[in-house]
Amino acid sequence: MTSFRRELIIYRQPSAQTMGADESTGDKEMFKSWVKRKVNDVGSKSSVKDLQRVVVMLKGMSDDELAALVSLSHALRENMRETSGIDIAYHLSDFDNPECGEAWVHVRNMVRHCQAKEMFEASAALMVWLHSIRAMHYLECRYYGQQMWSELLRGTRALQAAGESIDDYFFPADLIDFDTTATTGRQAGVM
Repeated sequence: MTSFRRELIIYRQPSAQTMGADESTGDKEMFKSWVKRKVNDVGSKSSVKDLQRVVVMLKGMSDDELAALVSLSHALRENMRETSGIDIAYHLSDFDNPECGEAWVHVRNMVRHCQAKEMFEASAALMVWLHSIRAMHYLECRYYGQQMWSELLRGTRALQAAGESIDDYFFPADLIDFDTTATTGRQAGVM
């Protein structure tokens, strides 16, 4: 082995003893940042696949089935706001707020609880909000979040046709990619 190569190998393997404390801390922070990016990449890819499956399932549902899903998701959102103080509408409109991560975890835990108790309708209704939060968090998911809400709006038309008022329903403005006034009679984001 040439002396140049030996020096290169030795140089590439610095120890904490040979480095100053600042360099060691910098390396740790850089490693943490790298791990965080990798975990985030895995999460976004998984979320994209989940949302793609959800959109396909929603496309296969009838308007009446979507109406029931929209109605139940609205009722559970209201219940969550009253019982735990988590307002999904707020978290979807201000995603830079650090509390949004807590809302995501809370909704995810509620979904898992409903699935464990075999409350699949409630689980599906909560998934609407979980996927909406994911779509706002991961830019790669935004398109599929918009597709999900365009399908869910078919359910609101069925609710309106049945004489149900949707005036107090929440529609996330950033996930509705067209004018909801024509579809629902009001603008997105109104609670």
